[in-house]
Amino acid sequence: MKEADKIWQDILSTIKQTMVETTDKMKDILHEESEYIYREYRPERYLRRYELGEEGAFGDEDVIHGNAKPTKDGFVVTVSNDSKAVGEDRGDYLDTYIEEGIYDWFPSPTARPFAFRANNRIQNTDEVTGIIKNALRNKGYDIED
Repeated sequence: MKEADKIWQDILSTIKQTMVETTDKMKDILHEESEYIYREYRPERYLRRYELGEEGAFGDEDVIHGNAKPTKDGFVVTVSNDSKAVGEDRGDYLDTYIEEGIYDWFPSPTARPFAFRANNRIQNTDEVTGIIKNALRNKGYDIED
């Protein structure tokens, strides 16, 4: 095996090892932004499941899911909040309603773009890329910031 191939395989192996940690960090970011929405709107018509401690609520960490899949060029990591409505929109995923602020009832909250904010943090901070960079640095690679 050529030296360049060995280096590339070592880099890919390191990245594979960090994918679980990276996915977990992305889930943490989405969870934090999912919890933040509770400060942006106070309902008048109902009690929030999350504040009642019920499972499956939008801020419940157990409804945040993540997956890392290898691709030809690396990996694709996806995370989602899979909480479902229990009221008038029973069974529908809540993410679109909350992200876009589109509801069938009044008074309803405006958009609370939790996914947009999470994506911004992932794309524009070192919270996620730092995990991979540090893993490569720990292997002795010279990685620029």
